Amino acid sequence: PDSCRCQDPDTSGARTVYVDVGGVDAPGRGSITLPYRTGAYAVDPSRLAPGDTVIFNDTTSGGTGHTPFRYLCGDANPELSGNACNGVGATAPCGTASAPITLTCASARQCEFNQTGADPAFEVGGCQYIITAGITGTAVDVPGVDVGGPNHTLYFHDARQLTVRGTLAWRNNRCGNNHGLALINVTDSLIEEN
Repeated sequence: PDSCRCQDPDTSGARTVYVDVGGVDAPGRGSITLPYRTGAYAVDPSRLAPGDTVIFNDTTSGGTGHTPFRYLCGDANPELSGNACNGVGATAPCGTASAPITLTCASARQCEFNQTGADPAFEVGGCQYIITAGITGTAVDVPGVDVGGPNHTLYFHDARQLTVRGTLAWRNNRCGNNHGLALINVTDSLIEEN
């Protein structure tokens, strides 16, 4: 109807940063020709802001993938904190309704995150307005690895207003109660084509 006025996100100051397993985590990097090495460095709140996009370059399937990645904006669903990220234990910023943060692969499902045991291959928690697209996570069977917590391959938890699109999870750790794709305490979100 005419009364509905949709607005485009305010991305006037938005940046795109790149991550590659052959990159270097250092100031002055993050471009397509001089990428960062790790997602953890790229998404630090001092370097990433609402509206930004992080592009993970492609890796060789079964080869050296990206190290396990944790994107934590707090320790609770923002819906429980007045729709604001509480920042407890945060390693990354929340997006906003008008400027979500995007985490994506250079080519759909061609950037692989490798789980090596007790941690998820790719984790997003305590966040809102985060878009993930084309992420691939792999794990291995690790007998005896049961740390009493979740070590799902792709793990989204305590979050709202997420878009999880086009992910691929395979070879989850079958030695525990682990899932390829786990969404726990996630509300008001779009999950599609996974």
